[in-house]
Amino acid sequence: MKIAVIGTGRVGGAIAPNIAAAGHEVVYGVRNPDDPKYAGSDGVARRSTADAAAWADVIILAIGWDAVDGALTAMGPITGKILIDPINPYDFMNNLAPLIASDQSAARLLQAKTDAIVVKALNQVGSAVMANARAQSIKPLQFVAADDPAAKATVMQLLRDIGFDARDAGPLDWSRELEGMARLWIAQAFGHGLAPTSGWALVDSND
Repeated sequence: MKIAVIGTGRVGGAIAPNIAAAGHEVVYGVRNPDDPKYAGSDGVARRSTADAAAWADVIILAIGWDAVDGALTAMGPITGKILIDPINPYDFMNNLAPLIASDQSAARLLQAKTDAIVVKALNQVGSAVMANARAQSIKPLQFVAADDPAAKATVMQLLRDIGFDARDAGPLDWSRELEGMARLWIAQAFGHGLAPTSGWALVDSND
């Protein structure tokens, strides 16, 4: 599978090497791949955002909510491609205040902006979990929401490949609950001492 990670920040920089280690082809999409500020030593190639998006089967939009419109413009045509949305639309500098209406989700708003197939995933835990999911004895949980069953199945398999316990959360409308789940994780990690290497997990009481 060919995967483009748009952005080399905390999320992008964590997930891309994990994807590569799982045996998938992966590149970063950045504004200018020749700019030294995008240089890295993780072995993942840097391409322009447009080139990376055109090449990929699956695109991971590892950016902030305020950068969505610019990224969509920079990517160019992505009709029918799978677009994974890991964005949590909260103000991290203002007590996690929502940046969108309470009855909306970033994923649903994103779907209205693009003719790609939006899949909500990779938003419910921090970057340290994304980087090291394959090494954990208990697989961290990752819910996936999407309206397209085939796209959802593709993303769930990718998540399993990189170490997650992938679970079907239903259609894209459930993205709002997944974003709320992320808000709780972030609040616990930054305000209540939860280790950033911690993730959600399902436990069977019969085990």
